[in-house]
Amino acid sequence: MKVAYLPFDDALREYISCFMLFRASSESEANTILHPPTNECGFCFHFGESIAVKKKEDTAFIEQPAFVVVGPQLSTVQIRLPENYLSVRLGLQPCVLYRFTGMPLLNYTDRSISGEDIWGATAVELSRVLKDASGIEEIRQCILDFFRKLVDRSKPFHKFDACMRKLVEECGNYKIQQLCEDAGMCIRQFERLGLVRLGMSPKTFARIARFSCAYRMGENAPNPNWTDIAYKSGYFDVIHLIRDFKEFTGHAPKSISQMMPAPHIRMQASLRHLG
Repeated sequence: MKVAYLPFDDALREYISCFMLFRASSESEANTILHPPTNECGFCFHFGESIAVKKKEDTAFIEQPAFVVVGPQLSTVQIRLPENYLSVRLGLQPCVLYRFTGMPLLNYTDRSISGEDIWGATAVELSRVLKDASGIEEIRQCILDFFRKLVDRSKPFHKFDACMRKLVEECGNYKIQQLCEDAGMCIRQFERLGLVRLGMSPKTFARIARFSCAYRMGENAPNPNWTDIAYKSGYFDVIHLIRDFKEFTGHAPKSISQMMPAPHIRMQASLRHLG
């Protein structure tokens, strides 16, 4: 898997955490990979044959639309990649999906939804333009043009959003009570805002952010030492890391090491969250 980071305007950093191109490096790269939860919602644009996803409760893989909106993820899914895979991922800063849709993110938790079902004709037109695009640069510009339209009509930034962004920057290792005090809010206000703007409580979001940080370290290591990773990612000890791995993936870290995809198709290893 070849990964490229696509440029975007500095003014969009309030909204975008990563903008990436994934491309299969050979025709033989059809694989099924494990994709554990991350703290990031986002948009995925698939070109050519689309991916298929299988959730824990599914009996078969379900093909995804060309433009997919990925909501808050609490559960691990399997992704089946086609040969000659080409995709663009636009990761969103915390709470931005809520600002774009106006819908409580509890409605999007563990769901992937067609962008056309959310934004109608505007997204349909984007899909048509992307299908006819002549190259990566034109694709990049079309996606950013669409994104700027969402920004123009988005809900306003909230101080809660800044707190969640700080939480991500610290890999989830920031006391929720301290964030409440920084924002001048009580814990109940914080919890309510989390359910609406994140799709989960801030405490759960912090756990996902820390777990995701640890998982990415594991994907980036040839032979992961999970005890070292536990401390580097902010866990009190390896027991707490094992607890989160079992909750979010159903497996212990050592089992996950054996289940991780081949290094050339580790999609989370390359995620780069911009502050």
